[in-house]
Amino acid sequence: MKNDRPPSAAMATPGQLARPASPPQPPPRRNLALLLNSVALVVLLAGFGVALLEILRAQAGVGRQAFTVAGPIPVPVLRFTPVRRQGDAVAVLVHGFDADKEAMTSLGLALARIGVPSYLMDLPGFGESPATIGSDQVDATARAVTALGEVVAFARTHADVPNPRLVVIGHSFGTNIVGTYALTQPPAALTATILISPDFAYVPTAALPANLLVLVGQNDLAEVKQFAPQVASTACGGSLPATGACGDPSQGTGRRYSVVPGANHITIILDPTALRAVDAWVATTDGLPAPDSASGDNPLVMWLIIGIICAALALFPFLTLLAALLRLREPTVNIATPDSAHATFMAPAAAAAVPADRSWPRVLGLATLATTGGTICLMLWSLVVYVVTPATQSDAYPAWLSPLSWIDVLYGDLMGSQLWFAAAALALAALVAGRL
Repeated sequence: MKNDRPPSAAMATPGQLARPASPPQPPPRRNLALLLNSVALVVLLAGFGVALLEILRAQAGVGRQAFTVAGPIPVPVLRFTPVRRQGDAVAVLVHGFDADKEAMTSLGLALARIGVPSYLMDLPGFGESPATIGSDQVDATARAVTALGEVVAFARTHADVPNPRLVVIGHSFGTNIVGTYALTQPPAALTATILISPDFAYVPTAALPANLLVLVGQNDLAEVKQFAPQVASTACGGSLPATGACGDPSQGTGRRYSVVPGANHITIILDPTALRAVDAWVATTDGLPAPDSASGDNPLVMWLIIGIICAALALFPFLTLLAALLRLREPTVNIATPDSAHATFMAPAAAAAVPADRSWPRVLGLATLATTGGTICLMLWSLVVYVVTPATQSDAYPAWLSPLSWIDVLYGDLMGSQLWFAAAALALAALVAGRL
């Protein structure tokens, strides 16, 4: 039968097969989307970088050293050292429950700005502490008080002044430790005791502890708002004056009770008003001039929030661009196949136009998913261990199965969180690229 089709449509010549078609151009709308995502990624990463620089600048001029105080209970410590020392005060800060020494950073920096060095410690069983919490609440408190005593002794021995004046500061659960320790010390052993959001019925006396400051947030927990004024009233002899203060700080009998406006149980250790109150009390009990109003300024929180938001939002353009990059194909030759007879003749050219091997995105996606999923399963296992295992036996597991270690990695800092986001983003982008 005669073929009525034009020669150009009937069959491609070998020369025509040898000429690869020009790669198809992305549509303008796709180019615009890629450009906008690129700009958004650059802007958000720049915002994250600015936030990080501001956080570092807020700590400029303050020495920061991490080490462990060796003793019956090893205590990880973070020491802030001011460039310009003032007075003789040395502060030891104790965090609350389910927190660590890093939570007290804003207080440590505020003290450093007025020339007071400070030691931020991890209680047994928290943060980086290798020690266990204790078998029960009584044992846990006793072990924590012992650890606090070790840090206080170290701070006294390694002070940069001949006669250091020790100040102990506790937040939430840490006020129990600080208060219990302060009541066991001679009147001259401590210069001041500061309780921030005390969550227990602490019973001070008219003489102990020396120079007591009690701070509570306006939006604090109900039990804290109940206990805090009782503590101050007891320290003032049973009746709290309308001024919220009694005694003479120069004689070690000063007592003050203050409510921090707008603060709650967590934000009080970040609130500028609370930081200024702590600075002022330490300065007063150490005989220093009153610090200026800028001493409690705390830009860390604002820049930390900005950094977290920028880093989280950057994931969206990052995922889009990475997926687009992994989805790139080699250009293919578009050849019309008029009928099955010609399909055999065109097979070699069609085979040469097969897209590039795309198995590697699949392997990458599966490997990343396996790693991330395995780590998440390990963290879930560690949480189960943390719940069902007595605290005294938690050190029976190897370090890589330690619940506290994995919880600290998950919630410890901004960088740790971004590592998890990056792993998830890589897995998702690889899966999209490989179309699993």
